[in-house]
Amino acid sequence: MAVVSYLVDDAGRIWDTGSSQLRSELDAFGIQNFPDYVIKNLGFIRLEGRGKSAMIWLRSQTVAPAALDRVVSWLTAEQIERVLVNTYENKSWQHQILAPARTGTYAALFNLRKDTSTGYEHRNRVLARPIDAVQLAPESPLSRALAMWHATGGDWRNLARVSGFGAAVQHRYTLFEIRGDRSFVLRGYGNGLPNCAKIWMEKTLNSCIYDHPDLSYIWLCVSSYREVVKNGRPELEEVDAVVSWPGAERQRRRYLRLLLPLSEEGRFIYLLSVTAEDTNIDLKAVS
Repeated sequence: MAVVSYLVDDAGRIWDTGSSQLRSELDAFGIQNFPDYVIKNLGFIRLEGRGKSAMIWLRSQTVAPAALDRVVSWLTAEQIERVLVNTYENKSWQHQILAPARTGTYAALFNLRKDTSTGYEHRNRVLARPIDAVQLAPESPLSRALAMWHATGGDWRNLARVSGFGAAVQHRYTLFEIRGDRSFVLRGYGNGLPNCAKIWMEKTLNSCIYDHPDLSYIWLCVSSYREVVKNGRPELEEVDAVVSWPGAERQRRRYLRLLLPLSEEGRFIYLLSVTAEDTNIDLKAVS
């Protein structure tokens, strides 16, 4: 009897467990236990079926609603008679056997999802960690940007007069106007940014940052932006995010981000973000 093995992603799409396309999207070819990685960190569900029996693996804290809905639909449509449910809790797998309700569905599986899973899923999909700027190599574009910020006293007019700033940071920058303490308006960007970022920026230049289609990513950005404006000091972060942006397949982005507050007469009015790709960053270690 043939065994089918699938991964159901956070959008409810079904993939073959060995899919190279999925691994490519998530930049995850080097991860040894890929199914565990996406279950524990990204809200996926692993599904195996054999005849009228099935097994599923999920993490209740991170499982995506769309993935759970798709699995329940599949189990019901296939008229599965029993399911071994493997749930990751407290760093170990818990097991239980379920049978369909009288209605012939496995809707009881929805009860396995924690009430806090939506927020946890967003936090786990988009991660950032502050690091000390002394870790930057002297030839790094971010080192050059930080040196220019210090040389100009963080004054935006003085920095705007610096010749060759864009080239010095490889044109990987984004400029936001600070609006109050909660909002940021996109005012400019460099052409060295990834195409997926430029597509959004071309359409939303001079618009509020919350117009971005991937809000879980933006929430993390805004949280960091506010801290920099509040403290009035540059901050360097490692970012590891799985993003879903217009005009591009879902992808994993790993980069360094330097945030520079820019002032005028003692008042912060702009925030400059300078980035550099770094595929050595890995904040999504399986736990």
